[in-house]
Amino acid sequence: MFSLMPKTSTTISDLLDTFLSDASNGTFKSYTIKPNVDIEELDDKYVVKADIPGVSKEDISITVEDDVLIIKAERKDDKKENIKGYKHYERIASSYERSFRLIDGLQTDKIEASLKDGVLLVTIPKKDKIISKKIEIK
Repeated sequence: MFSLMPKTSTTISDLLDTFLSDASNGTFKSYTIKPNVDIEELDDKYVVKADIPGVSKEDISITVEDDVLIIKAERKDDKKENIKGYKHYERIASSYERSFRLIDGLQTDKIEASLKDGVLLVTIPKKDKIISKKIEIK
């Protein structure tokens, strides 16, 4: 087919500009991330370390429901109102979620958590070990 339209040349820069403008206009609004987690067993507790960068402690929720530890966090989109001037915009709103079934023998009422440098530390104490005792019949 013949066309009188001038031939346009699309560069990678043009494609990137189009992609970035689509992303910054809300095409990619938010997404859920499964944070990387390490679980360490010590004699008296389990320690869960989860990478949750860019989230303040006020935006993190840790709950135990039906013997399941649920970690949720949300990073808010701080540029939503002031997007003008951004050429590249990847740090969009996102949420983090991870859950773990807890074994018997844990003190879920004594779970503690702290956040430092984007790493959430959740400590789950074990119940005191029951020492078996032989009972003599008298």
